[in-house]
Amino acid sequence: MLKAGTLLKKPLIQVNTGTIIGHVADLLLDPEQDRIVALITTTGGWLREAEIIPWEELVAIGDVLLIRPDVRPVSVAKRDDYKALMDRKLHVSGT
Repeated sequence: MLKAGTLLKKPLIQVNTGTIIGHVADLLLDPEQDRIVALITTTGGWLREAEIIPWEELVAIGDVLLIRPDVRPVSVAKRDDYKALMDRKLHVSGT
């Protein structure tokens, strides 16, 4: 079993180009489905929205995380379902 904390700070690499498109800053969890729904690459902040990569775009997990071809992080504001989860500010400790 993989602990969620081991995913943090890992590079996100597009499988077709080998380009690093970011690093995992945090995980977006859906407590009703008991699963990770997205990788947060930028947590956002002053004048900036958080950016995410949906979990379904992940191809492989190892020393790096491989992402499907041509996938780029998207603003969480463009995904109402993810924005609602982000607004809940759910924190999980001991994972």
